[in-house]
Amino acid sequence: MLVEKTENASKRTTYASIREQLDDAYALMNEARADADDAETVDTETGEVKPSKAQAAQAAFDSINASIVQKLAAAGRYVQKVAAEIATLEAHIEASEKILARLKRLKDEAERGAIQHMREFQYDRITDPNSGMEMHVKAGRESVKVKPGAVIPLEFMKIKSITGITVTPGQAVEIAHQLGSDALVNFEPSKKALAAAIKSGVTFEGVEIIRRPTIEFSK
Repeated sequence: MLVEKTENASKRTTYASIREQLDDAYALMNEARADADDAETVDTETGEVKPSKAQAAQAAFDSINASIVQKLAAAGRYVQKVAAEIATLEAHIEASEKILARLKRLKDEAERGAIQHMREFQYDRITDPNSGMEMHVKAGRESVKVKPGAVIPLEFMKIKSITGITVTPGQAVEIAHQLGSDALVNFEPSKKALAAAIKSGVTFEGVEIIRRPTIEFSK
């Protein structure tokens, strides 16, 4: 019985199953130790000395214990390896984010300069004589610009978060009233709601829809 359990131990992978094997081996070891007749025996034909039941049970118990230590150590090594990889990746991400921010800033500066000069020299479109690439100034996407000190009614504001819950603009007034005048609520303009209102004819002091021109390339 003990031999069968020990032989099948390698086929079991969960810690729960190993725990079960340990309990079984421990129980058999105690049972063998309680046997007064338990002792080493000698095979009369081969002369081989066979260990007692208690010795065999102890050996199995020690073997399973060693297997557990190996599995736990392997798990520890894996955790250590992944933690090191995470740290390395986080360092790369941080460095990449700084490089990306710098490249975006350089790109925006170069683009604004090129657009300004194209307008100054009244070029709507140019063709690169070396590569044949064409570039022209595009109106760009609409965006809402909110100037410092802009006066915006509460219904066009949104609550950033309340215990981590994002609130839509339409709910801002209702929630503000429910919280009461003593509550400290952090509001911010809802640019989507402001854009829709401006397009419908509503005006706000310090708020406007703008288009940031960009350069578009074609070949």
